Amino acid sequence: MTTLPRNVLPIADADIDLLREAESVTGLSDKFALSHEALSALLEREAIRELLKRGGSDPTAEAGPRNRRQDG
Repeated sequence: MTTLPRNVLPIADADIDLLREAESVTGLSDKFALSHEALSALLEREAIRELLKRGGSDPTAEAGPRNRRQDG
């Protein structure tokens, strides 16, 4: 079994295809930049998913007051 250095992750062929596609779509060729963008997008997606899960769960909630301008 080959031991990889600590900072090197094994990459499967499918992952290489994904990297190539990501490079093509984003124009980023730097693997660190691609990883950063991917992790940022993942965190954003999960945060949105969590917000959506919580949204609309309070049946007693009412809309807040609206500020209407009085003419005259």
